[in-house]
Amino acid sequence: MNVIGQGVFGNMFEVKNFKTNQIYAMKEMDKARVYAKNSIELVMNELRILFRIKSDFIVNVNFAF
Repeated sequence: MNVIGQGVFGNMFEVKNFKTNQIYAMKEMDKARVYAKNSIELVMNELRILFRIKSDFIVNVNFAF
């Protein structure tokens, strides 16, 4: 729907599930940039941590691919 942020590896988008009308934040990452900066482990650690954390103050991960 909208770009809500930009980072070193990609953008954050506001997206909508049309079946449920649920709104999500989607993080897009450019694999080439992640590999070029040798940040594979950093990105994977971020994903692992966000899957474990359940907080009202941090966006929770619902899907990853």
